Order: sequence, then C-alpha cells, then structure tokens
Amino acid sequence: MNHATSDDDAERTWCLAEVDIFCDLNEVEMEAIAAAAPMKTYHAGEILYSPTQPSEVLFILKKGRVRVFRVSADGRALTTAIISPGTIFGEMVLLRQHMYDNYAEALDAPSYAS
Repeated sequence: MNHATSDDDAERTWCLAEVDIFCDLNEVEMEAIAAAAPMKTYHAGEILYSPTQPSEVLFILKKGRVRVFRVSADGRALTTAIISPGTIFGEMVLLRQHMYDNYAEALDAPSYAS
C-alpha cells in the first residue's frame, strides 16, 4: 500500500469535509469529488482568479491564505476579504458564488486549492 497516496487522499477529503455544502456526503462520495477536483499549488503573489477569466471556477482552500481584492479606477488594490483554509470561494452561479470584479491572490507560499 502506498502510504503517501493514502495520506494525500485523506488530506483532500478532509478539505472537502470542512466545507458546508459537502457535509452530508458519505466517504465514497467525498472520495469521488476529491478525485475529480485537482489540487493546485500557488506561490505567494500568484493570482488564482481574475475578472477576465471566462469560465466558472470554484476553489476550496486547503492551506495558506488568499486575498480577494478589486482594483479601483485610480489603480489601487482594495482588499475585500482574506480567505482561510476550509473556505470555498470563486465563481459558480449554481451555488450563488460570485467574484464579480474581484481578483484572488495567494498570500502565503505554498497555498493549496482544489
């Protein structure tokens, strides 16, 4: 048995279990979602989301912090939220999650999100 893979799977399902919309799922359903949700590492300062992205995208933050901000007409970045691990965020109309004109930027290195 590959313990590294087992540990990775446990980390992914833990992350999903921390999100309210997944709280009623059983272990098999959580594992299926975790397998379909790619985990990506972001470096501090890297943009996860910008208003120019044409598609819906939903993030679950596993580790690190993410700053959500908008840019004012005079070019200043105005922070609207700091997101912590276990938080779901992004642009998904079905879940009524909207980013509108916001950007999302990794604050810590590394930050992990599905």
